[in-house]
Order: sequence, then structure tokens, then C-alpha cells
Amino acid sequence: MKNLLMLLLLVVASITGLHAQCSNSLKNPAASQGLNSWNRQGAADASGGVFRLLKPKAILSQTVKIPKGANTAYLSGWTKAGNKGAGIPILSAEILDSNGNKIGQINTGQNQSNAWKMVKGAASFPRGAASVRVWMTRQDRASSAPRNAIAYFDNLCLSFDCECKPPAPKGGEGGSNEGDCCDGAVSDIEDVRNTSFPVGRTITSRGRSMRVES
Repeated sequence: MKNLLMLLLLVVASITGLHAQCSNSLKNPAASQGLNSWNRQGAADASGGVFRLLKPKAILSQTVKIPKGANTAYLSGWTKAGNKGAGIPILSAEILDSNGNKIGQINTGQNQSNAWKMVKGAASFPRGAASVRVWMTRQDRASSAPRNAIAYFDNLCLSFDCECKPPAPKGGEGGSNEGDCCDGAVSDIEDVRNTSFPVGRTITSRGRSMRVES
């Protein structure tokens, strides 16, 4: 019976193309190394372990190659606005083909408050997807943005075929360890290991079916 369950696990994993380990694919996701690994456009910096976008239309971006066999990207992170109605942080990502053309999008929503809040989003890859470009930007809704209208970002995470939940920033200005983004996260294949499949049940995944026998 044990060998049968292990065989079942391997078959399900091969059908779904799942990865056994959940990890953060972003480099320097918590600004512990300043702006290393991030491309900057406009007024942006890293201070106290937090990414800060100082002016409208400023952008910080990082491109990550999609692992072979991955089907879905999960993007999450903590954001806060420097002032209500201005300095609104936007965390998003573009799915690119091998030529760098945009063929998909990951949206995480907006946090318009000046308190830290986790935002997240996910998207399945269209055919031809080769990489994901994560970017941070700032939006102002007020006609005249005050000086403290800074968009803040911290503890960002990009994972494939599993969802990580980055921890809340430490302290009022943030700045937490970047290595704990996926601590405690359970990948889809772990869910399979911890699932009991009743005899006679038919499992369907990605258009393929398999019946569990005794």
C-alpha cells in the first residue's frame, strides 16, 4: 500500500508539473542590499530595509526567468502609502515571452492607507511565457501631492506553483529578514503528500484523469 501511495504521488506530480519546494525567486526582496538586483527609473531608493518610490512614475523592476515546467506565478508583498490619496504603492508584474513582449499581467490591488498591508495576486502562464518582470511604481490621486507622499514596499515574494506569505515588516518603517518569505509555506505537492485519496476516487488534473485503486 505504501508503494502504491508513493506511485500515486509521483503520477500526480508528473501530471500537474508541480515543484517540491517553495522558494522566493526574487533577489534582494527586502531591500537589505539597497537597490542591488533592481532596475531603477526615476526617483526611488532603499532606506532602512524598505523600498521607497519618491516621485510619481518612478519604477523599480526585476526580471526573473520562469522555471521549466512552472504553470503559475504568485506575487505578494507589503505596501503602504505615505499620505492618503497620494504616494499610492502599486506592486504588479508582467509576463513576457522570449522576445521581451508582454503577454500577461499579475495585479495585486492597491493599498491606499498609510498602514502596512499585504497585497497579492497570481496568474497562469500563457503559451510562450519565458519570464516575469516584477515592478513597483507609485500613483498619486491628489492634485497636489504633499512632500511625504512616498510609496513604501517591503518583503516582496515571487514564487512558482506555490503561494508564499511574506511576514509583516518589523517596526513602523519595516525592514525584516528577506530569507523568511516562504517559511511555513506549503507547496502544492506537499498538499498531495498530506491528502488521503479514497479508493475508487477519480482524480482529474489539467485534463487528465486517474482512478485510485486498492
